[in-house]
Amino acid sequence: MKRCFLLILALLLLSGTALAELDTRALEELPDMAVFPTDNGVDIVVRPLNQPFFGTCEDEEITVCAYIDYLEHADSGLVFLRLTVATTADHEIWAEELTVTVDKEQYAFPVHSRVDEYDQIFMEDYTVCLTDVSLPLLKALARSRKDTHPFTLQGSSTVAGTLTIPGDAAAALYDAYVNLMGNRQNLEMYREMWPCTVTKLK
Repeated sequence: MKRCFLLILALLLLSGTALAELDTRALEELPDMAVFPTDNGVDIVVRPLNQPFFGTCEDEEITVCAYIDYLEHADSGLVFLRLTVATTADHEIWAEELTVTVDKEQYAFPVHSRVDEYDQIFMEDYTVCLTDVSLPLLKALARSRKDTHPFTLQGSSTVAGTLTIPGDAAAALYDAYVNLMGNRQNLEMYREMWPCTVTKLK
């Protein structure tokens, strides 16, 4: 009986390991994708060519767009879906929190700014990877009847506006991730690295 139990346990562990592996070659060979390294020269980004997704800000002097792509994360060996909100302004924003609202759910992420400056124009990227807690954001974008969704960047001041992310584009990203078993990876381990608070709105 004990030997039978140990055999079943071993099979379950092997099965879990197999399910956690994502075929990065198949990911990179998806149609209409750009594949390039990140600034650290180690991680790899796989990004659809139909991006960025453009948005609007209440402050018309600030421009904004978003990217949703795949990140092959070398340190963990996992592949994450990744959200980036990029702004261009004549001043630094230095936000500490990004919120995205889809229908009646708000997703809040602590963020850090990556800033490039040229001729007194500041280009800032706010990037988060989606874990098991925040991956439902992409499902919500795919299922929503609206393509335009409110966002805020909050720090010493608040930047508010909307992002237009077509539901079919979000669905294609999510479906490809699921088909490659990306959602079967152990994303729970990375909740603290990329935390997210989900609030249901009234």
